[in-house]
Amino acid sequence: MKAKDFAVFFVSFVVYLNAIPCGFVFDDASAVKDNQDLRPTTSWLELFKNDFWGTPMQQERSHKSYRPVTVLTFRWNYMLHELHPSGYHLVNVVLHSIVAVLFYRLSSGFLDEEAAFVSSLFFALPPVHTEAAKMMLVFANKLLPFDNPAAHATPLVRRLTHSYLIPVNLLLLLFPSGLCADWTVGSLRLIQDWTDPRNVCTVFAFGWLLFMTFWALLPHLSPRYTLTLVLALGLMVFPFLPASNLFFPVGFVVAERVLYTPSLGFSLLFGLGYSRGASEADEKLARHEVKSTDSIAYDEYNLFSSALKVNGNNAKMWNNVGHALEAEGRFEEALGYFRKAVKYIGSPNDIGARINVGRTYVNLRMPEKAEEAYFGALDYFPKPRKGQTYYTRVAPKDLMVFINLANLYMNKSPPQLDEAGQLLRRAISLRSDFVDAYQNYGSVLIKQGKLQEAEAAFRTAIIYQERNADLHYNLGVVLLDMSRKSEGMDSLKQALFLRQDHMVVVNIVSRSTSSRYVCASGWMGPILDSFASRGPFCATFQYNMIKGHAPI
Repeated sequence: MKAKDFAVFFVSFVVYLNAIPCGFVFDDASAVKDNQDLRPTTSWLELFKNDFWGTPMQQERSHKSYRPVTVLTFRWNYMLHELHPSGYHLVNVVLHSIVAVLFYRLSSGFLDEEAAFVSSLFFALPPVHTEAAKMMLVFANKLLPFDNPAAHATPLVRRLTHSYLIPVNLLLLLFPSGLCADWTVGSLRLIQDWTDPRNVCTVFAFGWLLFMTFWALLPHLSPRYTLTLVLALGLMVFPFLPASNLFFPVGFVVAERVLYTPSLGFSLLFGLGYSRGASEADEKLARHEVKSTDSIAYDEYNLFSSALKVNGNNAKMWNNVGHALEAEGRFEEALGYFRKAVKYIGSPNDIGARINVGRTYVNLRMPEKAEEAYFGALDYFPKPRKGQTYYTRVAPKDLMVFINLANLYMNKSPPQLDEAGQLLRRAISLRSDFVDAYQNYGSVLIKQGKLQEAEAAFRTAIIYQERNADLHYNLGVVLLDMSRKSEGMDSLKQALFLRQDHMVVVNIVSRSTSSRYVCASGWMGPILDSFASRGPFCATFQYNMIKGHAPI
């Protein structure tokens, strides 16, 4: 490795060194911690059949984001250090440093050595790459319009707003001072008509790109200069097009991570300008870009709090700060953020924020307030009209309101099981693959003594999530209680095979006083409660579960 290669690698590595002790944040939990495709119990071939989150592509609930190579690298990480986040961050930082070195070598073929070195540093050091270097979810862009308000607007508003995103992204590359972890929902106001002054920025940005394109085609330029300029513009434009919203809506408004590849072209363009005359202004700009990245993103609270300072109109960020406080047990503070997301951010249709409010009231032991919040969320669900065919696709996270409200009814004294079952059946009718609803519905049916119907609920859920150990476990317990011991033990063994890392072997004393060893797991609280009065088998089992591991 040449001296400048080493210098580029060293600087790129050191500037993002503070990423290594960071934990998992944002969607890292879904992509890494909860992704069963990383576990050794999952076949390697399944990685190429499932989406980025580990869900089979053919299922309705699949995200349809297909990135098997990325998941493969996560699995290799898991083989080395399982779920220790420092290892994943170290790999990210090393890969970023290697890319910087490769870019330096690429630039050396088009620019002089000094300009190539400056260009590679311009690429390696900007804070706009913080998301790519620190988060596992580097290129996992949600290509769905749930969080993109302009995707649902009129054609004029959609085109004007999405076109305005071009100058916004160029500004982030040039002056990365207002970075934000999430730009969805209400981060940028929609442009309603041609009179909005932000349209001037759009015209200027597209005009600059057109000017640079025509400039590259001028015959008096040297072939090498022309080739470098065309390559720089190509790297800037073409990798960005799929995420630009110009051809089809994607699941975000602005995402700094998608600027990683376009920044190669931007940096090459900067190096080209530097080689043509390294003016004092260029040097000042380079020094501006080499400012250090802040080390505030060590946890989700700091990450999302910093985002609120830049992007106070994003209801999602208020919710995320609330989630971070909730995870620390600071429920009263969390409630304030959740209520702001509902009342002050202009998001009256945000069902998730109301669910968060209700859940926090439950944690604060205020069930009446929680019930009121949940019913407030239900008011915003689409309602069918009599005589009209009803089609809808509801986000799974919004359907959790039915789960939470049903649990409230189940925990009342006396439990209102009929009402809870009705809510869960409605959730299933809205989304037939909603596994959590089947799971809870099975618990309700067990409490009602309807074991055959509970068996049917768990078997249906297994169709959608055949690798869910908790489902196999619940089915096994139901089958054992129905005296179908052979089938029950098979289900329990399957559960143990699927999730060896979180199960414990307990001694179950059967009704005939014979001992068996099976796996215990999962969120079995409601099921165990219903078994407590059914004889020695169930009572002994409940005691062992509580003494060993608390239910999930």
